[in-house]
Amino acid sequence: MAFFILLKQSILPILIIFLIANIYYRKFKPDIKQLVNISLYVFGPSVVFHALVKESIGFVELGKYLTLMVLVTGALMIVGRIAGGMLRLSKSDMTLFILSVSMINIGNFGVPLIYFTYGDAGIYNSIMTFIAFNLPLVTIGIYLASDETSIKGSLKDVFSIPIFHASILALLLNTFHVPVPETILKLTGFLGQATFPFLIFVLGLQLSTIKMNKSLLKVSCIAVAIKLVVAPFIIVGMLMLLSFKGLAYSVSLVQLSGPTALFPLMFAIKFGKNADLLAAAILIGTALSAITLPIVISFAG
Repeated sequence: MAFFILLKQSILPILIIFLIANIYYRKFKPDIKQLVNISLYVFGPSVVFHALVKESIGFVELGKYLTLMVLVTGALMIVGRIAGGMLRLSKSDMTLFILSVSMINIGNFGVPLIYFTYGDAGIYNSIMTFIAFNLPLVTIGIYLASDETSIKGSLKDVFSIPIFHASILALLLNTFHVPVPETILKLTGFLGQATFPFLIFVLGLQLSTIKMNKSLLKVSCIAVAIKLVVAPFIIVGMLMLLSFKGLAYSVSLVQLSGPTALFPLMFAIKFGKNADLLAAAILIGTALSAITLPIVISFAG
């Protein structure tokens, strides 16, 4: 049952958008980088700001989830670095490989999945997980995807994309209980509704440009195997270490066991990297998660 729900509610709509994007790309050959800029400077900040403010969650409430984020993200990055070294990847491909392994689709894929699995009871824990694990997406994800060679230059790129600013601003407003005008909430909510379909559409456009070969397929499949098979065991260990129990344990395990996030792909395209590895890993991982996630859901209870 979980397989068919996941297939119908999460995988099938994504595949349909991919098909539409492919047709659009073949007919109009759009400038993908310009569309990425729209997603990073308009849609991305809106969805992040709205999600944080709507749930009125500040830094204090996030403490345990932030610790989980640091441990899980750090562990997955180390695993990605070791596996990438064994594969003898180039510096650029190593960066993309680490991103594909460590950055998790906790938003447009994870949040709906939790709702379909646990209903309203799981929403609070799902939002907490979303907020905590959104931070490495808009910091580490940008830093690694940056084309700058110096730390100062990479940090400049991090601060140049307003998704980071939107996250910190929303958390500060919530922490100090500063009210946000209803007009701002409505505007960001309206834009936020279009964010993830737009990101998936851009991913579909990028997939249309990929020239798949054996090497790319091999590396992306290994990244997916780590993400969907190895990562859940790491996540279980970290959840037990931090004494997550009950619904908080189940929600975090399921939500963090999903495929690779979309934002790193947008960052890679913006900064001129060859993003084929990330795009392939997202596509394959999203499709195969229809098989692995029902197993994780069954284990999580």
